[in-house]
Amino acid sequence: MFKFHRLAPLVTASVLLLLTTLSVAQASDYSAEPWTLPTEPGHLSGTVLLPEGDGPWPAVLILAGSGATDRNGNPTQFPGGNNSLKQLAEHLAGDGVASLRVDKRGVAGSVSAVISEYDLRFEHFINDAVAWCEKLQDDPRFSSVTVVGHSQGAQVGMNAAWLSAADGFVSISGPGRDFFTVLREQLRTSLPVRTRVKAESVLLELEQGRIVEEPPIELTILFRSSVQPFMISWYRHDPVVELARLAVPVLVVQGLTDQQVSLTDAEALMGAQPDAHLVMVEGMNHVLKMVAADNAYAQQSSLVDSTLIIAPEVPAAVADLAREADRAAASRRQAEAAVLKRAQSGQRLMAPAREDSILAAEYGLNTPEKMGRWARRFADAQDVVYLFGPKDGGYVAEGAIISDHRQDCVSLLYRVGELARARDAQDAVAWALRTRFSGAGAEVVADKQGRLDYENPAHLDYSLDMIRTGLWGRDVTSTLTGAAADTTGSSRYAAGSFEYVPTGDLLASELSEGDVLWFVLDAAHKSGAKLRQEYGLVVGHIGIVVVDDGEVGLIHAASSDLKGAYKGGTVVRVPLFEYLTRVDKFAGVMVTRF
Repeated sequence: MFKFHRLAPLVTASVLLLLTTLSVAQASDYSAEPWTLPTEPGHLSGTVLLPEGDGPWPAVLILAGSGATDRNGNPTQFPGGNNSLKQLAEHLAGDGVASLRVDKRGVAGSVSAVISEYDLRFEHFINDAVAWCEKLQDDPRFSSVTVVGHSQGAQVGMNAAWLSAADGFVSISGPGRDFFTVLREQLRTSLPVRTRVKAESVLLELEQGRIVEEPPIELTILFRSSVQPFMISWYRHDPVVELARLAVPVLVVQGLTDQQVSLTDAEALMGAQPDAHLVMVEGMNHVLKMVAADNAYAQQSSLVDSTLIIAPEVPAAVADLAREADRAAASRRQAEAAVLKRAQSGQRLMAPAREDSILAAEYGLNTPEKMGRWARRFADAQDVVYLFGPKDGGYVAEGAIISDHRQDCVSLLYRVGELARARDAQDAVAWALRTRFSGAGAEVVADKQGRLDYENPAHLDYSLDMIRTGLWGRDVTSTLTGAAADTTGSSRYAAGSFEYVPTGDLLASELSEGDVLWFVLDAAHKSGAKLRQEYGLVVGHIGIVVVDDGEVGLIHAASSDLKGAYKGGTVVRVPLFEYLTRVDKFAGVMVTRF
């Protein structure tokens, strides 16, 4: 399997021709099927290529890059096409790997699913990719599913791979930095200084989630107000953070004459997944064609030249990764089955059939609303007791994945977050495996009896690390009124390394149903100072926001009583601002939002 830092740059013309000829010959041995997927407001379309034989085959989902790009990798605003993704699919079929390549929402066969520019968000592309992935997973002809994303499609794909529990992931010419960082780099070489200064002022606003209604006239096309919400939604996805959480085989492919995505991006992705396979192809440009970096005409014409064949290293590496993912899937599924079997005997808030019924009925609701609903169910239950996880009988000590009647603040967040995203009780267990243990699968964190090892390094012990993974929502703290940098730090985290909103500055109007509150220890408080310096903590408690009749409440696992407000030792609900004024060991909060 590939594990290169660089492919050999010298390949003779005769060898390259032989590889290309063989690839084309192999690619003729396949059958094609049209696929559609119902969605709102129309349907999505794609093409499945099946290799010779009866299967089952490893399959890949191929996602196109940015702009109006069709299933074949062709930008539809130009005549002709490069057919890079079509060629990739054909080569894979010749190598025994099935594929599904799809038209993006609003493009070609998916035009009926178009959403206005004002309403389109990056998450629409992610959700579409998840739906396609699940369709492949439900087809018995495919033994595993690997997500392959090109350019922007790589960032879409790493999210879809995680959300759908795919078996592998491939980034081809994918960004390793956030959207605005890449955009700044591109503008640096294409705009005069004064215009760059104006662009920077717009970008600073967009980074804070604020729309610029009247961008500078010379930047209107780039920063028109109708597209700014999409840009903001894209920026909020950090490819390094999102790739790091995958617990499946990963491949990063980068061409060294790519003028849109650079080696810097590939290196950033490898930093997120040090065990990933890296293939760097000398002479390959952004659309996978062999084109010299200094030939501007050839670079431009390759976008619409289907006679150029993609670099053969790419389909070879993708096919190898798909087969590796296929092999790894078998052992992972065996481990997951053991965890699931043990989970069936766990202490549940309600019978599995009732849990399944609720999850099915509420699956179409948004995650924040479901967070609130499940938090209320725990608060309303009569038989839930507070028990710190590492203590005897706690979920950590027991290696349990379900322990609903024994909760601490972390396990309550775990369970509510899992149930809020799951389609059934079994899916909730799958969510637990890919959130409680970042970047590691069941085969690594569970024994043969399905008992979980919470001492495994993949389990995040510190709340600030949990926040930074994005596994429990996006950190929105910096966008809230009064957010300020911590000036003290802890024995683990340097001063100034995070922001929080001081208790007195927190505004009810800026909090929403289902928000997760992370209570920051007050360094001036005796117990807060001790926890910061002796244990390295900066967060001392976690709770979930609920909003009833305009009043902002807090649901949390309370270890002790709050006189006049509630009796502790269980999961309770309390007006948030009453809690904040009565409990003095917290300086403020950090907020994450689904």
